[in-house]
Amino acid sequence: MDEKIAEISNLRWDPYVFFKNEECNIFFKKHFAENGINKKILFVLGLGFDPRMNFGIMELSKDIAPIEIEIVLLKFKQEKNKHSKKYKNLTDANLVELKSIKNVVLKEIQLNDVGKKREIEAANFFTKQLISDFTDVFLDISSLPRSIYFSTAGKILSLIDIVQVDSVINFFITTTENAEIDSMIKEVGINNDLEYQHGFGGQIEVVSKSIPKIWFPLTGEGKTNQFRSANQFIEPAEICPMLPFPSKDLRRSDNIYIENHDLFFNELQIESQNIMYVPEQNPFEAYKKIIKAADNYNKTLIELGGCKAVISSFSSKLLSIGALLAAYEYKNKKKKLSIGILNVNSMDYKIEDEKALKKSVKKSELFVNWLTGTPYQN
Repeated sequence: MDEKIAEISNLRWDPYVFFKNEECNIFFKKHFAENGINKKILFVLGLGFDPRMNFGIMELSKDIAPIEIEIVLLKFKQEKNKHSKKYKNLTDANLVELKSIKNVVLKEIQLNDVGKKREIEAANFFTKQLISDFTDVFLDISSLPRSIYFSTAGKILSLIDIVQVDSVINFFITTTENAEIDSMIKEVGINNDLEYQHGFGGQIEVVSKSIPKIWFPLTGEGKTNQFRSANQFIEPAEICPMLPFPSKDLRRSDNIYIENHDLFFNELQIESQNIMYVPEQNPFEAYKKIIKAADNYNKTLIELGGCKAVISSFSSKLLSIGALLAAYEYKNKKKKLSIGILNVNSMDYKIEDEKALKKSVKKSELFVNWLTGTPYQN
C-alpha cells in the first residue's frame, strides 16, 4: 500500500490509499474477509475489445469468492467505423469470459446515444437509491472511453458524498495498465467536435475572455494532433505540459519531449520552465501537483481577477484519474478557481496484431485507487 502525507494542506485525498499489482490481491482478501457476509459489492465496467476489460473483476472475484458481486456492464451503440466492427469478435470473447465468472450477477445496460448525450446517459443511470444499496462500489475504467468514465466517476462520487452522511460507502476506481497493449492499439483520426467534459465544464464556457486560461495537458506519445486541436479550442494564456517521470521506461519523458519539441517551443512558444513532471504510476501525486500549480497561478493573477484552469488527458488512464480528482475537488469546494476537463476523443482504433494483443494481457498491472469510505472517516 502506498499511503503518503504531502506538504499541501486541506486536500481531500491527502493522505491517500492506493494499491498496485499483488498489493491489490492482498487488500481484496483482507478487506472482504472482515465482515464479508455483510458486504454488498457493485462493479461497473464497459464492454469493449480491449483484452484488459475483465482483468480487474477476475482478480477481485478470485480473491473474495464466494461473496457475490453485482456487475453493471455498460454497452455502447455499435459504431459504424470499420475497425470497431472488425473487432467484434474480441468484444464477444470478452463478454463470454465475463459471463463465465461464477460469483457474479450481471446486468447489461445499453447506451444508445453518442457524444455528449452518451456521457449524460451513462451518468444518469447511477442514482442515490442504486448506490445506497452497496457497501463497496468499483468503477473499472480499463475498457471505458475517457468521456464515459469521467462523467460516470464524477456522478458516483457526488452521490456517495450525499449518501455517506448516513452510511459509509467504499468507492474504488480500478484500471489495468499495460504499455505494450497501448502501443498495439492505434488511434485512427480525432474528433474535432470538442466540448468540455459533462460535469466538468468548470464554468469555462461562460467566463469572459479577459480571464486567462491555464492549460495542464497530461502528455503521452503520438498525441501531437490532439494537442493542437485542444490548444485551438481552449486558447490558453499559459500551457504547462505534464510529462510522465519517473516512469518504467526511464527515457519515456525524454522521448515525449523530443517528439514534441518543435510543437512546444517553436509553434506554441511554451516556456521551458512550464514543463512539469508527474509519476507515471501515481494519479494522486498528479492530482496534488495539478492543484498546487493551479493555486499558484490563481494567486499570481488574483489582481487581474484570477484564472481558469483546464486539464486534458493525452496520457494513460491511470494518470487521468489524477485529472478527475483535481477537477472534482475544485468543483465541490466551490472555490473561485474552477478546473475544467477537455479531452480529444479518437474516431476509431486499429489493432496492429490481435494475437500478440491477447498474449500481452498477462503482463498487465492492476491498480486500485480508494477514494471514499473507511480510511477517510474522521
